[in-house]
Amino acid sequence: MPRQGLSLCFAFCCSFCLAAPSDSTVPWTAGLMDSTEHDFGTLVRGEKAEHVFMLRNNLAESIHIVGIRLSCGCARVPIPDEQRTIHPGTSVPILVVLDTSSLAGARSTTVCLAFDKPSPGEIRLHLNTYVRSDVRVQPGAVEFGAIRREASVEKTLQVSSSGRYSWGIVEVKSHPHVTCQVIETRRDWNQVSYRVQVRLGPEAPPGYFRGQVTLVTNEPQNREIAVPIEAHVLADLSVSPATLFLGVVAPGEEVSRQLVVRASRPFAIRDVKADGTGIKIGFGKSEVRKPLYLIPVKFQAGEEAGRIERTIHIQTDLEGGAISVPASAVVATPQQPASSVSEAEMQAAPKLELLTSPQQRKPRVSLRSLFR
Repeated sequence: MPRQGLSLCFAFCCSFCLAAPSDSTVPWTAGLMDSTEHDFGTLVRGEKAEHVFMLRNNLAESIHIVGIRLSCGCARVPIPDEQRTIHPGTSVPILVVLDTSSLAGARSTTVCLAFDKPSPGEIRLHLNTYVRSDVRVQPGAVEFGAIRREASVEKTLQVSSSGRYSWGIVEVKSHPHVTCQVIETRRDWNQVSYRVQVRLGPEAPPGYFRGQVTLVTNEPQNREIAVPIEAHVLADLSVSPATLFLGVVAPGEEVSRQLVVRASRPFAIRDVKADGTGIKIGFGKSEVRKPLYLIPVKFQAGEEAGRIERTIHIQTDLEGGAISVPASAVVATPQQPASSVSEAEMQAAPKLELLTSPQQRKPRVSLRSLFR
């Protein structure tokens, strides 16, 4: 009978431990992405397809992408170094570019984002597509590179289809700043070919320009071929970083940052000011004209915890030379230090006696004696 009672007690304890829920099996990366899968559908060979996943940091501390692993050399994830640290409450786009130049048929690709902060973890993104080999576009993207503002530049696409004499391009859709000219260069029973001239107009706004040209064919299905367009239109005036994050700070703490303002020609800064309270600008009116300025910025956190958002305005003597920089900080919730416990609270706390001799120690009660 004692053995039966001991067995029942042991079984009860084991079942309780196994039934207790545990959060350790749930990774901290769960819920950071808006989605983890995307199907590109049917693509033509040579086409470069893009998809943007959104990563939002809903944690109380910053996270850092330490590396990216790809299951296929056909994929590319261009994440700048300044976007690899995601602060609390902010989001970053994760752009995945798929190059189909060497692909054919059904393909699946996996992208793994590896994190080292706040602790090691990873997120896997899955992409699927079907690549046609009878239609080809070269190059798969229109990349203008860095161009000066108000300049007009042009690139050429070569589009071809094999095995269908009646195949053709019937329409072109593009961004308002982009114009296209379609010229047929070959038509026989073996192949139909086109040359597409893509021009970026001088009215394109400064900054990183992203768009696409959509070639509409006369096929009954999978009629459209999307070709991405990229350009960096250089501005007369720019500031880095474009968005200033002042960090996660304690109440009353002061932090210092720096803005870099540059232009394509020498200029003078007339005024720098910030909306609201807490931000101090260590820069006055400039007396000399030069192409680059460093502007010190200090932030003094208040006592109220939460996210603080401000805007820094920079006025120059250039035509249209005003620029604004969003600035933000997170004031952490204060924690009570151990030294803040009062002496009265220490006196009221239960006393723990240290038993040093065998005579002071109470005898142990064995589990077996409970069932005798």
